[in-house]
Amino acid sequence: MIYNHGKNLKAAEERIRNSSICEANKQYIFELESFCFSDGIRIARVLKHLTELKVLAEMAGQDFKSMHKQDMNRSFMTIPG
Repeated sequence: MIYNHGKNLKAAEERIRNSSICEANKQYIFELESFCFSDGIRIARVLKHLTELKVLAEMAGQDFKSMHKQDMNRSFMTIPG
């Protein structure tokens, strides 16, 4: 195996747990992770989603549920990659 997605996923999860983002957003991110796997989404795509959501949560600095859709879209568009 060229890519060690399992190891990378565990590292991404640990970075989220240790980050300064609010606990509610951490919970939302991990719930989405569980949903993605139960829906058959592959590990590489889930890893990408986790990374992007962590960046979004750090940029937002607030609970996702308190954000307006337009604010979230605007923030999401500024994520590099």
